[in-house]
Amino acid sequence: MRRCREFARDEYNHDDDDDDDDGQVCVCVCLCQVKVEIVDVNDNSPVFPERRISHDISELAEPGTALAVPAATDLDSGRNAIYRYDVVPRDRKWELTSRATADGGTDLRLVLRERLDRELEDGYLVTVLAVDGGDPPKTGSVTVNISVLDANDNNPQFDNSSYEVSE
Repeated sequence: MRRCREFARDEYNHDDDDDDDDGQVCVCVCLCQVKVEIVDVNDNSPVFPERRISHDISELAEPGTALAVPAATDLDSGRNAIYRYDVVPRDRKWELTSRATADGGTDLRLVLRERLDRELEDGYLVTVLAVDGGDPPKTGSVTVNISVLDANDNNPQFDNSSYEVSE
């Protein structure tokens, strides 16, 4: 026992010619706790489940009507994970809302900001971007094709104010 303590104390410095160990083998075990911190690098871009989605919306839809957009995922973590979402083009018709869900996911919605008129515009092509927090940031995108459905919102009109009928 004395020999093991001396062995540990001397940090493995002992004399191999010392024959007074009586054939005993000394084993020293040292336990220590090591903390390893793995730092994530920004090696992944955000990815949407689909590259393109389509929605139909009635031209009678009220402002505030929302269209669901699936959220992106990013294999990176921490500051390299998804930082924000953007919509392109930024115009007066559509606004992107994003909120965290109870299960840790993200609820994305394209929200109609003003009335539609199919007779003036029958569709919109909007791109939703997911941007991560890396330096430089990486992005992923989904294209949203929005078709405006016609409604019976216009009275019939004649080209002329009067017509003559002959028998």
